[in-house]
Amino acid sequence: EKFDKKRHHHLLIFAALIPYMHVKRQSGDRARNALMTAIGVRDVKLHEYMLHRSVFCRRVADGLSSAFAALPNSLESRSEEQDQAAITALEEFKRRLAFARDLCLKGDEEGMNNFMSGNIRGTDDSIIGNGLVEAVVREIRERFFEDRLLPSLMGVSENGQIAATVYTHTMLQTLCQTTKPRNPLLSAFLHFLLGDGNDPERDPS
Repeated sequence: EKFDKKRHHHLLIFAALIPYMHVKRQSGDRARNALMTAIGVRDVKLHEYMLHRSVFCRRVADGLSSAFAALPNSLESRSEEQDQAAITALEEFKRRLAFARDLCLKGDEEGMNNFMSGNIRGTDDSIIGNGLVEAVVREIRERFFEDRLLPSLMGVSENGQIAATVYTHTMLQTLCQTTKPRNPLLSAFLHFLLGDGNDPERDPS
């Protein structure tokens, strides 16, 4: 996207990190570590900037969507080279998903810390942690779950449906790889799969 001076008139270092969010090289690792650190900084202005003056949340979601689109639409083995490319693509998708998961876990943890310590006093303070997590999850739901994953699960191709189902299982495994009691992205994923009308039956007694 074209650099927007009106949206990036301050916090230029943070804005400069965003394009490196999904880079595979060491520069990408450093950018992701820096972004994760930024999530943990208890500063309302910083989190407000992430939410309203940057493309941070959108880039998290778009990275997942583009990585999923790069996955093969069939699991049939074709050649050793193509099979290796498929494995590489799947590992990249899992890495991006794990990054999104950890971002949400970090933000949720910060939000809970502020709540337990009594630091949340008004609308501005509630931005820290929870507001950012909600924004990331919303972008992922709209730009990835609904726009990319759902069409693949509902596709007419049997091979495509099988592949999408396997990828969905892989997503579930990746999202569950944490010991944290709260997992916002996992909750959103399960809600997407089950929907409002698919609540489990309850024993009347």
